[in-house]
Amino acid sequence: MKKVAPIGYSKTSVGTGFSIFIIIIAIVIMTLLVKGGASASDAKYLVIGGVVLAAFFGLSDLTTNLKNQKKISHMNDMLECPAVKGEIKEIKRFGHVLGKEIEVQDNKRYNHYVYRIIAAFHDSESDSEKMVTSEPYARDPRAFISGNSVSVHYSPDGEYWIEPGEWYDGTNDDGNTSKKVRALRFSERHGALVTFITMAVSILTLVIAYFIVTNIFS
Repeated sequence: MKKVAPIGYSKTSVGTGFSIFIIIIAIVIMTLLVKGGASASDAKYLVIGGVVLAAFFGLSDLTTNLKNQKKISHMNDMLECPAVKGEIKEIKRFGHVLGKEIEVQDNKRYNHYVYRIIAAFHDSESDSEKMVTSEPYARDPRAFISGNSVSVHYSPDGEYWIEPGEWYDGTNDDGNTSKKVRALRFSERHGALVTFITMAVSILTLVIAYFIVTNIFS
């Protein structure tokens, strides 16, 4: 299965997907307005507004990816460092509120959660077990890793990076990949395409609803 990176350690294309959606929906609405009797010179301002808004979302992708590039470079550098075998001791869940991680309380729910892998490895220098914590993940790592083994990469300046040892391949007992994992793989590898398809279906639904309503009340 494709590797899943912690938060901020991968590139995004969500804003680009929204940009495409906004431009398409603006064109569709403009077309419907013109067919309904509005002048093209008036309706064109809708498309201009859509282009401006789409540019905003496209710019958000660009700035996010530029910001994440440093983290991605750091991750790649850490993966080039030596590693020792470690074992997952716990996958801890935190509430995520306004960019801060909060200890989860049993009687309280949060809109967003992040997950960190806590792993142990044998430190040869101190001849003792040492615990390290991963960067936060947006989803529970148990959904995409198999087993408890991890590689703990360490740099000369004392930084650590936890890399899961086995990625879950999603196979059932019969050796076939489950539908859930196939869908997960597709969405993770083709995020922009999935966003576009979802938005295209939404546009089609709006157009169908428009023609149904206009036919009923015409």
